[in-house]
Amino acid sequence: MHLSIKIQIEGEFTINENLSINIEKRSKSVAIIRENNKLYLIVSKEVIDYNDKMPILNAHYFKPTPKDFFQDLIDIVRYVEAIGSEFLHLHKVFWDEFEIIWTPDVPEEEHIYPVYSYKESLSNHSSPKLISVKTLRHIFDERNKYEVLTVPMSFYRLGNRFFHNMEFKMAFIQHYLMLDYCFSNGQFETKKVIRAFLSNKTLRFGAYRYLQYFLKTANDKDITFYNKQRGIFNQYDSYKKCRKYSSHVDFLLAMLVELRGKVFHASDKTVNYVSDEEFPSLSRIIWGLCSQVTGLLRLELFCIKQDRDKLWTFNENEMLMKE
Repeated sequence: MHLSIKIQIEGEFTINENLSINIEKRSKSVAIIRENNKLYLIVSKEVIDYNDKMPILNAHYFKPTPKDFFQDLIDIVRYVEAIGSEFLHLHKVFWDEFEIIWTPDVPEEEHIYPVYSYKESLSNHSSPKLISVKTLRHIFDERNKYEVLTVPMSFYRLGNRFFHNMEFKMAFIQHYLMLDYCFSNGQFETKKVIRAFLSNKTLRFGAYRYLQYFLKTANDKDITFYNKQRGIFNQYDSYKKCRKYSSHVDFLLAMLVELRGKVFHASDKTVNYVSDEEFPSLSRIIWGLCSQVTGLLRLELFCIKQDRDKLWTFNENEMLMKE
């Protein structure tokens, strides 16, 4: 049995005939085809043990193929999307809808399952938010105050778009840029940025509010990632001299700054500081923090400093790690 993902692409290029090559020691194939005057990218792999991976359809429910089973095919499309912008003049990959196709290789594999193809979307969008005239009016009535948030909220919007499209590395970068713009005080050196982050009451309170939720309700993968990073950080001599990060708030903010340096700059490109499997956890953590911070930034515009100092206070002893 072969598993394929078929996705529409657009760009300033054309083909005279359908193109197909084998890659990764012929275990996978990549093709570009024309169909109904549209161009499609098809990435395929052979699957030997497919019984528990095939989609299931019965009178009560539909069970799709698990996304993590074809993540390797998605990674290949991501590679073509990035590199193809230069070599193929590729402009767009239609991630909102692509097709999952199972192709029998021998007659014995035919008619085993009722479903051999279906549409899929690479996103985790939540339900649409209902807005009102009152909300729209408020945005423009307070434009003189809100305009200062134009740049950071642009980073936040891009981060959310990448996050919902499951491009977790790009989501992390954009969400971090929002925090950096608002709270780094123009610093670039890691220790100085950490110091700036830890001295900002709004950011610390946002981290506290987020951690109240995260430490009690996060899934096991996210908690495992968080604890792994905490263990790594406490071994660093530079951190022991500066601060042991016994505080969850201090550790969270320091972790994001430190991993920003490793992800952005990649001074040692042979070291995988955050694995592909861990990036969803890192991205969910910073996304949750930024969601809290955006609300506080809006409130901050309408509070005097004395009120903020009273409101942005917390008792970290209230936070408990999930058992």
